[in-house]
Amino acid sequence: MRIFLLSVLVAVILAVGWAIGLNSVQQSIAGAYVGDSVRFNQEERVTAYGREG
Repeated sequence: MRIFLLSVLVAVILAVGWAIGLNSVQQSIAGAYVGDSVRFNQEERVTAYGREG
């Protein structure tokens, strides 16, 4: 019974750590899309083959 409770506790700790880590990664990716480096130039067009500019 102790091993089961210990494994459940470890699983919960890993899940919380994973959720915190994933949240920080998602925020940084969202911040990257706000930056100027990925915005389209007003003269660029997007076609089926990619960007044309």
